[in-house]
Amino acid sequence: MTEGVLQHTPGVFYAWAYWFSACLSIWMSPKRLTVRLLIGVQIGFLLILTFLMTISDGITIIFLPMMFLYMSLILYDIRLTCRYDVQTSIYFAVRTFIIGEFIASLAWQVTFYMATLLQTQVQYTTYAMGMVVTLPLVMLSLYFLEKELKAFNNHLTISRREMLSTLIIGVAVFVISNLSYVVGESVLSVNVSKELFLIRTLVDFAGVALLNAYHFQISGLKARTEKDKLQDMLATQHTNYAMLEQSMSVVNQKYHDLKYQIQAIREGMSAEEGQAYLDQVEKEIKLYEAQNRTGNSIVDTILTGKPIQCQLKEIEFTTVVDGQALDFLDAVQLMTLLGNMLDNAIESTEKITDKQQRLIHLVVTKTKGFVRIRLENRFEGTLEFVDNLPKTTKGKASYHGFGLKSIRSILQQYDGSLDISTRGGWFELSILFPPHSSV
Repeated sequence: MTEGVLQHTPGVFYAWAYWFSACLSIWMSPKRLTVRLLIGVQIGFLLILTFLMTISDGITIIFLPMMFLYMSLILYDIRLTCRYDVQTSIYFAVRTFIIGEFIASLAWQVTFYMATLLQTQVQYTTYAMGMVVTLPLVMLSLYFLEKELKAFNNHLTISRREMLSTLIIGVAVFVISNLSYVVGESVLSVNVSKELFLIRTLVDFAGVALLNAYHFQISGLKARTEKDKLQDMLATQHTNYAMLEQSMSVVNQKYHDLKYQIQAIREGMSAEEGQAYLDQVEKEIKLYEAQNRTGNSIVDTILTGKPIQCQLKEIEFTTVVDGQALDFLDAVQLMTLLGNMLDNAIESTEKITDKQQRLIHLVVTKTKGFVRIRLENRFEGTLEFVDNLPKTTKGKASYHGFGLKSIRSILQQYDGSLDISTRGGWFELSILFPPHSSV
């Protein structure tokens, strides 16, 4: 068995390895095509891969450009057949490519030992036997490992940071596993074919293990995030119910007051007293009108309930809000973001002894694509910070910063920034979303 024969893995088997790996990824993902179209696309994909790898087989000078082309074809295949955005498609394409590399490398390793055991030359027939042994083992192992995540993949959205991390891991694994094959002579390469292919197989295996571990980590983190969202939704529903009760109480009180004031006017209330009462009613109506017309129905709903809470706690709450600037956030994110911000501000402000100092001011603006949210409120005493977040004043320390952590989680999804500062008895929370996040 010559070194050249051992060192050269037939391109056609790489084509099949990439194809089977792509089929596994697509099977575990939400499809955008019908079964008939999906089969047609995959047959075409296999034919293109086989053709390109056959004509470029053994031409080392074009190795890297062709690898980039194969990676691009895998990405296009996943993007065409799966309901993923670009970042998530790149994430799965990298995983698919490295799994394909591992399948081909392991099949070659098995082929080598089978040829040695049978005392025969490495040839297409021997390699086919190695592929038959390897493919079912790898594919079934990966299938049973990931089948529980199939439902999770249906709703998976990969962030830019997660996509870049996966891309870096994939590039590093590919470079290290193929360094000796491409470079030949270098500090980090080997020249003995047996060692070369063993190292390549082990590195590819480590890459597959690392990417799978990262995938499980992402799934766990996102599952916890979904749980937190659900808890936020339940908490929001409870808060909304409490606000509804408060609203009904306020409405009933106003109705009760209005009924007796009308009776008093009829029975001889002075003109000055009647005018003062009507002025107060008009002021309260204008307050609710201004807060209920932001251009975003969710924001309008939030800014209808919170002023009632503030009124009951004798807090002056003023707003300058462009609700349309927040249209890029969904309902849960909006309720979590604004709800937590305002709840924290109300909780802090209501503790102020001097009722004249109970002030909260909210501003939401959009300038040159940047969306800025600034919330200011008065507070008494001193604030302690843990991990750059104000230390909770709630009874259970385990709830430390839960609201602000939820806010920070939303900001990470849109590459937003959070700045918290205190000055002269004022607490200021400032949020900035970059232009691309609100598109």
